[in-house]
Amino acid sequence: MNGLGEMMSAAVVWRWQTAGAGAGVGAETGAAGARLAALRHCLAALQLPHAGLHAAHAYLHLLACTPEEIITSIRERGPQFSELEYLNALKVIGARRGVSAADMRAHLARLAAALGHAGHVGVTV
Repeated sequence: MNGLGEMMSAAVVWRWQTAGAGAGVGAETGAAGARLAALRHCLAALQLPHAGLHAAHAYLHLLACTPEEIITSIRERGPQFSELEYLNALKVIGARRGVSAADMRAHLARLAAALGHAGHVGVTV
C-alpha cells in the first residue's frame, strides 16, 4: 500500500486522537464507526486502481481486529502492511478499546517479534 496506506493510517490515528475528547465509551464507539464509514465513502469516491482500493479495504478491516488477531495473522500469513501501518493500527485499536500502556507495550513487543525484529518496535506508548 506504501504511500496510500501510510496516509490513511496516519489520518485515522489523527482523527481518533482529536475527536471525542471527554466523550463516553458508547459515544466514542459510535463516532469511531461514523469516521470509518466516512473514510470508506471517501475511498470509494477516489479514482484508484482496483489493487489500491483492495489494499485500503483490507486496512480498514485490520482496524476492526484485536491486537492478538493482527499478530496471529502476521505469524500465519506474513506481513500484509508496512511496520508503520501496523503501528498506527495498534494505536487506533488501543485507543478505541482503552488498552493500558503496559498492555500496549506487550502488544508492540509481540508485533516486533512477529515482524522478525529482535528488539521492540520503535514507538513509545
